[in-house]
This record gives sequence, C-alpha cells and structure tokens, in this order.
Amino acid sequence: MAKITKGILGGVSGLVGTVVGATFRTLDIIRSRPKKSGKTPVQSQIDQRSKFALITALMSRIKLFVDEGFKPKSKYLSPVNTAVQYNLNNAITGVSPDFRIDFAKLLISNGNLASVVDYDLVAAAEGNVTVTWNTDDRDFGPDEKAIRAKDSARLVLYNEDADAFMLTGYIMRSVGRIETRAPRASAGNVVHAFLFFVAEDHKSASTSEYLGSAIMLD
Repeated sequence: MAKITKGILGGVSGLVGTVVGATFRTLDIIRSRPKKSGKTPVQSQIDQRSKFALITALMSRIKLFVDEGFKPKSKYLSPVNTAVQYNLNNAITGVSPDFRIDFAKLLISNGNLASVVDYDLVAAAEGNVTVTWNTDDRDFGPDEKAIRAKDSARLVLYNEDADAFMLTGYIMRSVGRIETRAPRASAGNVVHAFLFFVAEDHKSASTSEYLGSAIMLD
C-alpha cells in the first residue's frame, strides 16, 4: 500500500503497481520496482561488492569527521557517499578475495583549506601518541595567518591490530600539538594516524594528511 504524503498532488511513499515512491534528500521520486535476478554474479561483481562493503563499513565508523571533511559536489550526495566513491576508486589494494585498505591513499577529508607540510607522529609508552605540526607557515600573509591560526584540528587514530578508531582534536592550528592515547593500544600494535583542519566557520576543510603509522611501545 502506498501513502500520498503531501496531498493528492504530493509525493508518494510506498509501492504502487510496478513503481515505488520514496523521498531522497528532500526530493520526491518514483522508481521502478526492483526485480530479483536469477543470474549468478560474475567475479568482478562479487569483487566490487566486497570493496564497497569494506569502504562503507570504514566510512560509517568515522562519519562524524567525514561529514566535516568531505563536501559533496552534488546536492544529491551525502559527505559519506562522496567519501565512499573516492576511496572505492583510490584506497583499496590487494587481490580478490583479500582486499584491504591502503591507508596511505585513504582520504578522510577532501577540501581546499591549507593543510600542513611538516608534521611528526611519535608513539610512547602506555599507548600515548603525540602529533605535532609546523605552525610557522611562511606561505600565508599576516591576515591569512591570523585566520588559519583559528582552524581546528581533527585527528583520527586507527589501531589496526585491535580494529579500533579514535576521533579527537578540536585544538586550534596555532597550538601545533595534540597528545592523546591510541584506542585499545597494547605493546606492538600498529596505529595509523590522519590529520586535517576545519575552518572556524565550518564551511571548509583541508585534505587529510596520512601521518604514517607507529608501533606502540611497552
């Protein structure tokens, strides 16, 4: 049964014969009722589904930062959709069926705000991690430097061994340093780090930098 949601001339929600009415990002749409396929999927289709599931699962876990960092080029796409689309094409490596994330190519944010050039990732005892970056960017004029100093950092740590993420930051660019603890860290764990910045008005972000990986110490 279908429902007319906005009067007799409004959107339709539900099944009407061979079509389905729905709302997508404020638009009322009608699409064909999906048909079940009796065909066995070919290997390329199976591989693409595996890659899609891998990226979608990862992006959903860091959605809070992806929503800030990825600005969709179309109003019909969400930030996560845009991030999945990019990383599906650029950040997966391996041979079927053993696909995995290429962390060096993974983007959590993709914007035109100034990023960082000089940075450092240091792992210490008990899971402690320190990230530093250069705050003396000579490419900025005085006015731009004052504005960029108020940008807010976003740091993502991923403990590969424990399969655990941590999203932290909210420290101004001018501070040049974040100290935190890696998620569920134990000695010998490999932790990957990503850093990007968000403007004070939240209208723009920098492209995320992969800071590399560090091995947790005793």
